Amino acid sequence: MNVTFVIRHFSDPSTKPALEERLVDLSDSFSRYFVNLRSVHWTITEEGASHSVACQLGARSGLYQALSTAADPFAAANETYEKLVRQRRRVKKQRIGGRRHAVARDSVAAEDSAEAQSGPEPT
Repeated sequence: MNVTFVIRHFSDPSTKPALEERLVDLSDSFSRYFVNLRSVHWTITEEGASHSVACQLGARSGLYQALSTAADPFAAANETYEKLVRQRRRVKKQRIGGRRHAVARDSVAAEDSAEAQSGPEPT
């Protein structure tokens, strides 16, 4: 996995190493949700009193992007991480949900056809 950082217009250089360490930790924890991560690209921008954190993540399952803005860069990074995890869960739920619905539909159809072949139940 390739992790890159772009930090623009950052006025407090003392928090930069801690922020980079936090972003590496967050990038490592993506492996719990994403299979075969190829790249994680973080962009941190300070705009006045607010910080914007954008993340672009490339995995076997596709490309995911998120952007968050907060007063604290660590809070913005955490919020961006949560957005990406929610996106992945939503995509996975749609894929699995469709398969589960198809399996349930097939089993109901099989039961109906078996019932039609055996005829009506005696009363």
